[in-house]
This record gives sequence, C-alpha cells and structure tokens, in this order.
Amino acid sequence: WVDISYVPTGRLFVYRLYYPDLQVHLYTTDTNEYNVLQGRGWNGEGIAWSTETDKGEPVYRMYNPGLKVHLYTRDANEYNILGTRGWNQEGVAYRSYGEVAIYRLYNPDIKKHLYTRDENEKNILQTRGWQYEGIAWYSQP
Repeated sequence: WVDISYVPTGRLFVYRLYYPDLQVHLYTTDTNEYNVLQGRGWNGEGIAWSTETDKGEPVYRMYNPGLKVHLYTRDANEYNILGTRGWNQEGVAYRSYGEVAIYRLYNPDIKKHLYTRDENEKNILQTRGWQYEGIAWYSQP
C-alpha cells in the first residue's frame, strides 16, 4: 500500500506496476488503482517519476483489449490514429513537464513497451532485446 507523506502542490507521483503473467507494466497516478491492483496479481514497483497537474504537454493513455496492453504517448496524432485501430482511448494520464527524460523502449518478442527515467535500466534492457525508441516525455525529479 502506498503512503504518501508529502506531495508538492501541483504534482502527482506516477507509480509503476508489473504483471508477470502478461509481462506488462502499468503506470498510474491513481493511488487507489495502484493499491487495488497489487491485490490482483500486480507487483507494485513504487514511484516511477512525478508529473505536474496543470503544466506541460498531455501524455495520453490507451488500452488494447486484444493485446492486453497499455500504451502511453504525448503524440496526439498517434493517440487519435490508434483510437481508430482497436485501442481504447483513456484520456490524459499525466503531463510532460520538467528536465528528467522518460525513455521509451519496445520489445518485439513480447510486443510490449516500457518507460523509465533510469538511464542504466534503459542501457541494460537494450542488451536484452529491447529497442530504444527515444525520449517519450519529461518529468520532474
């Protein structure tokens, strides 16, 4: 369970969860979603980064029920196109604002994306079949 003792005004934490059966990560600012999913087979991995509530570009969240996977993007065109191709548009998940790069990687073997601010994690995953797709957005430290 998440216990937040201090969150700066105008900011939210983004939490990362992992579901081993599907080999998929989920990112959420909703502490209730984070806590409930941990009781349903998801492993809570803690705070991934922080986001602003009213500054920066929107980062959209989509879900593909066939693939059972979420995708996150700040590209409104990608969001709109995928919305016509079987992806459920879930709206703005959080915002891109700050100086900390969030990296986007893709694993073609399992057809999953991963997002991380950890440059070491990004570098190690690239040696294990993950393709680096660039900086997805930015966050606060």
